[in-house]
Amino acid sequence: MTGVVVVVLVSVLCAAAVLSLIAVSHRPTEGWQEWTRQSLDAWRWDELRTERWSDAEAGVDLFSLGETGTGTGYAHPEELRLRLRTRQPAQG
Repeated sequence: MTGVVVVVLVSVLCAAAVLSLIAVSHRPTEGWQEWTRQSLDAWRWDELRTERWSDAEAGVDLFSLGETGTGTGYAHPEELRLRLRTRQPAQG
């Protein structure tokens, strides 16, 4: 059991070392704190403005997009056979 704990700790330390090396090599010029602040502000302002993404302008009711049709989602074997027969190219 001790060996498993040691292996897990070494794995976590190795993963943290690799991620820190990647973070250091891709560091923004303004720093991570300023980059995170600007990213969050841009996400909140640009992507979630209600006047930009209003349903009335788009002409779409967003709650109706996931509704299913009038039939069921199950296809009977006869329906599948009919679809396959009509799609097959002429053999010749």
